[in-house]
Amino acid sequence: MGPQSKLKKLVVLCIFLLISGCTSLPTAQTEKNTSLAESVDSESEKKQFFVWGPSFYSSIVDIYVYAGGESIAGGTGTIISEDGLIITNQHVVVGGDEFEIYTYGTYDAESGEFVNPETNEIVEPLPATLMGSSQCNDIAVLQIDSNRVFNYLEWYGEDIMPGLEIYTLGYPGVAAGEIAVTTGVVSYINSLGDSTWTAPGYNTFAHTSPIFSGNSGGPVVTAEGKLVGINYLTEELYDEAFPISKAINNNYVKDIVDNYLSKGINYTDIGIDSSAIDLYWFLPEDDERSLTMHYIEKVQPGSVGETASLLPDTMLLEVGNNDIGFVQIGTNESSYELCNKLEEWEDSSTDLLNYIAYSCDAETFYKGYISKQGIEEEIEFIENPYEDNGFTISDFEQVCLSYYEQMYGY
Repeated sequence: MGPQSKLKKLVVLCIFLLISGCTSLPTAQTEKNTSLAESVDSESEKKQFFVWGPSFYSSIVDIYVYAGGESIAGGTGTIISEDGLIITNQHVVVGGDEFEIYTYGTYDAESGEFVNPETNEIVEPLPATLMGSSQCNDIAVLQIDSNRVFNYLEWYGEDIMPGLEIYTLGYPGVAAGEIAVTTGVVSYINSLGDSTWTAPGYNTFAHTSPIFSGNSGGPVVTAEGKLVGINYLTEELYDEAFPISKAINNNYVKDIVDNYLSKGINYTDIGIDSSAIDLYWFLPEDDERSLTMHYIEKVQPGSVGETASLLPDTMLLEVGNNDIGFVQIGTNESSYELCNKLEEWEDSSTDLLNYIAYSCDAETFYKGYISKQGIEEEIEFIENPYEDNGFTISDFEQVCLSYYEQMYGY
């Protein structure tokens, strides 16, 4: 038995990254000013939520993310203001330097285009700008670059209770560009939401409304169209029969958006898309050595992480002179340790946070500093700092060689 058999014992956490080609790319919607924006609170709209509900649907957008002109990801977003402020997940937008927003449309087989059913106009992309993000809460805010006035969703703003009937809306790949709606109930609240890539703690809830790849960043709403939460993962324990959907609580999201992200301030975020993994899972079956790290897949252009020379295909090993995780056999690694360290640093008066990393491209260890002010600091290449603990460079190279195959099957 090899390393893959170990992986079967892991908790499976499915994130919804919409890879290029997962949905049909709408060819677009012409900008058109409207005289009045409406939050979705109309009684008539509520009654025809499933029959039509264009006001609901027009507040939900399909997001395409590009880097260097190439599509790298995508997901769903929710408009929360009449000037086009959008909430989505950080893991949807990170790494992007260009963002295209597609508003609601339905596919017209005759023309082969997506058409706005209210205006009969072809849906065209609207450009957007990343305002701010929170890596450790998996939240990001985009601003649509347009003079158009948008429909938007209102916050639920109340305590969530188990049994609350909810609906999820989004643009999953299986719907091929059409908006998709599923329904369920809040299953349990105060759910521990920490995962391999984020750590919102107990500010999440579990629900039974199915979500798919491409639903990331999409809303969970009540029958009245009020925003209850933001979807970010489906969790399935290896010994459970079916998965559970999880969303970040609306009150918690609103606080971060209002106080930080909408103002262009990042919150517990260094601009990386990383997964907590343990070396244990990449070693032979009888090898019990353990060392948790964060494997960086993408880096936000211009972020403090990029300025600090934290690049894609780099393993972040220590932050602030501390290990950034631990592994319990039979469970997934968590981002809690890293996010806890980032939160302590953010709340402190210290500008620099030191780290140790391993570069797969350069095949070497190095240390450096992350600066709150984004000041570039020199890095220093170093000898293997884990040699005395019995880890060799070939151990880390094994992770480099098989990470994507083990995580994504390619």
